Amino acid sequence: MLEIYHLLRSASIEIGELHNNEGTLSIHLKKGLDLLQYPALFHGEVEKGNFYISDDRVRYWISTRIFPPERMDRRDILKDLGLDKYDPWLIFLKIKGSSTRDNITIERVQ
Repeated sequence: MLEIYHLLRSASIEIGELHNNEGTLSIHLKKGLDLLQYPALFHGEVEKGNFYISDDRVRYWISTRIFPPERMDRRDILKDLGLDKYDPWLIFLKIKGSSTRDNITIERVQ
C-alpha cells in the first residue's frame, strides 16, 4: 500500500512528498522553490535539476534526523515513543520527521 506524506517547512510550506510504497521510499520535491527551502542534503540534486530522491538517499536522510542506534539511552527513548525495537522508519514517523537541524516535518496525506 502506498503511503504519502507532505514534507513541510515551517509547518506550512509544502516542499515535496515522501512516498513509502511497500517499504520502498522516495521523495518527490516540489519544483520552483528557493534552494534553501529544500533539505540541505538534497541541494546538489536540486541544482542538477533532479527533484526525485531515491530510496537509499531517503533512508540516509532519515538516519540523519533520528537518534543513532548506538545511543546509550535508546531504550528509554524507544519506550517514550511507544516502540519496542529500533526501527528508523517508525522512529521517523513518531517524531513526524522533525530534527533539531531544520524546521522540516512530515504530515500524512494518504
